[in-house]
Amino acid sequence: MKKSSKKNSLALASAGIHKALGSLLPEISSLIESARHQAIAAANLSMVSLYWNIGRLLATEVIEFSERAQYGQHVLREISSTLVEEYGSGYSPGNLWDMRRFYAAFEIVQTLSEQSSRPKAIVQTLSSPTFAFFGHLRVRFPSEEK
Repeated sequence: MKKSSKKNSLALASAGIHKALGSLLPEISSLIESARHQAIAAANLSMVSLYWNIGRLLATEVIEFSERAQYGQHVLREISSTLVEEYGSGYSPGNLWDMRRFYAAFEIVQTLSEQSSRPKAIVQTLSSPTFAFFGHLRVRFPSEEK
């Protein structure tokens, strides 16, 4: 009789565990998936901000104020060389040029009411798009004559 009651209690305990697993696992999985999506969104926002700000610096400090186009291209190649050595191939002269185009094509806008509660929005300011890629991000640019 003792063996039979032990089997019954083990069976009941096992059924309870399976029931708990049945309700806990989907909830835990949902939390994990939600956190993954939030991390990806945060990383994407951070990369967009990085590329826009690099483009801003290049446009305002190097390219726009250079009196000669060759000087600006030389400075861009030198910056690229240093960044590629330090951070990898994502900072090639072509990518830096695209970052400058990204800055020129999009304006980061933030209204007073949004300053405390929402992240900055990127608003397209020009039309006739073309595309460039920053890592896994695909960015649409207005076309321009080179």
